Amino acid sequence: MYKKDTTVFYKIQNFLKLTMYNKFKQAVYQKLIPLIRIWKYLSLQYYLNTNDSINLIVGACQFKFKGWFSTDIVTLDVTNENHFKKYFKEKNKQNIS
Repeated sequence: MYKKDTTVFYKIQNFLKLTMYNKFKQAVYQKLIPLIRIWKYLSLQYYLNTNDSINLIVGACQFKFKGWFSTDIVTLDVTNENHFKKYFKEKNKQNIS
């Protein structure tokens, strides 16, 4: 019976640790979002200024391929037409994957 009580205690303790960790992670991420958006905006602007054609990989931010720009929803929301107008004024969107 004692072993069963300690198991429940450890489950509760682990749950609280996980909950505190998730809350901490969310708080840190919320603080970093403005910096992430600025970095992604500057990266996209650099890509647009240094390449003649635009090659996009939509929704694959962690994957990098030479000559291609990987996006995620922070960089480019494909459901928002204003994002395309904002970033791709003059250049032709040739390849989108």
